[in-house]
Amino acid sequence: MIFKKEHIFQIKFLFAAAILFSLAISFGATIWGTYILRQELMREREETLELLLKHTAEVLKPHLKLKVRQEISRILEELVQFDFINGARVTWQEPSIYQDIRHFDILLGKKSSPATTTLSVEEGNLNKGKIITFPLRDEKENMGYLEVAVDDGLHQKIIQKAIFNFLLIGFLLSTLLCGILYLYYHFVTMPILDLVNHIKELQEKSKEGNLKLFPKILAPKEIENLILAFNELIRRINVSQENLKNTMKQWRIEAYRAEQASQAKTKFLANVSHEIRTPITTALGMVELLKESPLNSEQREQLSHLEKSLENLKELLNETLDFAKLEEGAVFIKEEPFDLKALLEECFKLFIPQIEKKGLCYEIKIPENLPQFLGDRAKIKQIILNFLSNAVKFTEKGKISLEARPLKKGENFYYWQIMVRDTGRGITKEDLEKIFLPFERLEETFDKFYFGSGLGLAISKRLAKLLGGKLWAESKGPGAGSVFYLEIPLKVCNFDHKTEGSTPEKLSGKVLLAEDNHVNQLYFRKILEKLGLKVTLARDGYEALEKARKDSFDLLLLDIRMPGIDGLEVARTLRQEGYSGPILALTAHVVEEIEKEAQRAGLDGFIVKPITRRELAKYLSKWLS
Repeated sequence: MIFKKEHIFQIKFLFAAAILFSLAISFGATIWGTYILRQELMREREETLELLLKHTAEVLKPHLKLKVRQEISRILEELVQFDFINGARVTWQEPSIYQDIRHFDILLGKKSSPATTTLSVEEGNLNKGKIITFPLRDEKENMGYLEVAVDDGLHQKIIQKAIFNFLLIGFLLSTLLCGILYLYYHFVTMPILDLVNHIKELQEKSKEGNLKLFPKILAPKEIENLILAFNELIRRINVSQENLKNTMKQWRIEAYRAEQASQAKTKFLANVSHEIRTPITTALGMVELLKESPLNSEQREQLSHLEKSLENLKELLNETLDFAKLEEGAVFIKEEPFDLKALLEECFKLFIPQIEKKGLCYEIKIPENLPQFLGDRAKIKQIILNFLSNAVKFTEKGKISLEARPLKKGENFYYWQIMVRDTGRGITKEDLEKIFLPFERLEETFDKFYFGSGLGLAISKRLAKLLGGKLWAESKGPGAGSVFYLEIPLKVCNFDHKTEGSTPEKLSGKVLLAEDNHVNQLYFRKILEKLGLKVTLARDGYEALEKARKDSFDLLLLDIRMPGIDGLEVARTLRQEGYSGPILALTAHVVEEIEKEAQRAGLDGFIVKPITRRELAKYLSKWLS
């Protein structure tokens, strides 16, 4: 058996203490019993002796008065016949009345016997034993004494025998108790300790395979039942472990498949994003350039329709990719300071031209003198834009309003309710929950076609939950308009934050543009040059790396996917060589993994295509004056 020393010591100590305690009880009981027996024997002897002497004294009194020595001797001999009396003696003193009678006889002239004033009769051996004196009284006068020599040897023998018997009984009881304790220790305690040791061994060897059963031992029925129950538990654990092992093996296979599927999905999204965004970027870029050229009204109207179609296509792509990110759980909250009032007004201003074109009224209600807040500005903006887009899309007459109000105010937070109210088509009670399902467009209730993917509200509801808030809609039915609510908590920003400046019209600096697509080269070169920048073009990664090494640039714009070596490898190589200038990724990829890889490669920013001239100028102004 393998136990800790202190545990063994405790068990042995308890065993020894039990034995000593039992012996102490036995010997204590023996001594106490002997003492009580001795006291009882002594009391009984004294009572017996007192009665015997009292009786003898009453028998002796008549003979002492007559001074019959022979009878006195006979009585003393009978007294000495008792085993515990070794000798007896009577000492008699003649009473004073006898002297008076004798004098009276002399006066009368009578002849009297010679005077014997004292009498002493002894039988047996008075030198052996304890002398006990009993007075002989005649009424109130003391006539003499009866003395006996009492032998204590008999009582001592009785007491010795009693002590021996008590000690023998105590020893037998102690031996019996020790035997019972040993049997209990051997058949009860030892099996339990062996079982504990077996459990410890199982804990140490649990990773080696199946757990071993506890061997069968001789023990009481209760211990055997305990061991049987333990072994049954071990068997079930072994079966469970085997099942778990098979499950884990299957899980690893499924996890590997899921990882492969996730990687394939990520790669697919990256490819789809790149392959679709690249032509959209090219088309929007060409539209923007065409708008600056001389066109007649019919051409400008056709160009406007083309631009709107491309914007719709861009919106559809963004919504699809955003929904895929949310489903994958790849969307994270980014806290940044922002002005809530400015954000809501900015969102609403984007739709004012469309509202006025449809002849609708509009209203904005936002409290004044608000503090700066911390939150994910982009996600809040995405939700509000979706609300306003739907309101403008489905409202043909009446009014659209945007209202924000704090429901709760704390020292460090506000709980906001933001509402977008319209007087448009309205929503049936049955459809109020359907509209938040993916790809649900309620086309059967439309009397004309409305462009959209059916993902906007589904994305918004998920984003609201991600922001720690909630989103819902209310409507009294078809034709009664609708109200969309967003409730979110926002922390108060307790540090100074500089608001974003206006978009610069001109920038200065030298830029290296690495782009393999010819149309995109043309668009971005034209845009950058219109912003006042000097542009050097590289058509692939090798050329970009070579020019970055030879010349000095204020900014590098690298497309991630290029022939030869991609933009990530170019940035990584330059950083390793000690390049410290700003490097920005110019790409159509919007996958989170690619953004993280770009950060690890040493890029300072991530510009997602398509991007307008105004957005590009605002973004580049962080690095170029």
